Amino acid sequence: MIKILKQKKTYYYLLAGILSTIIGYAIVEETESQLGLVIIFMGVVFIVSSFTYKIQKPKSFLILLFSSIGSFIVFALLHNIFEGLGDGTIFKSIGAFFFILAIILCPAAITVGIIGFIVRQFQEEKK
Repeated sequence: MIKILKQKKTYYYLLAGILSTIIGYAIVEETESQLGLVIIFMGVVFIVSSFTYKIQKPKSFLILLFSSIGSFIVFALLHNIFEGLGDGTIFKSIGAFFFILAIILCPAAITVGIIGFIVRQFQEEKK
């Protein structure tokens, strides 16, 4: 993990992801267009990719895929638990945080896991 933080490419992906997310948010706020949601999703995919572009083995992408699916279920359950606990309390905010993780981060990580697995599997078969 420390090695990847020393690479310039990691920071380029992070910067692209953060800028895309901010631009997408501005589009959603201004026009309420679905284009902004797509740009936000692309930004989150860039952010996830910034930590996974050095992975060489397809098995690692499968682990990312299945852990993202499991995380989606856990975050959705946590969202519901905290939403039920809180009425105008801090629990409602915590529930909103888990909702954002379940709806934005997990599908992006699932997408990176699927695409990364397919690409690395074909590259491994070529060798």
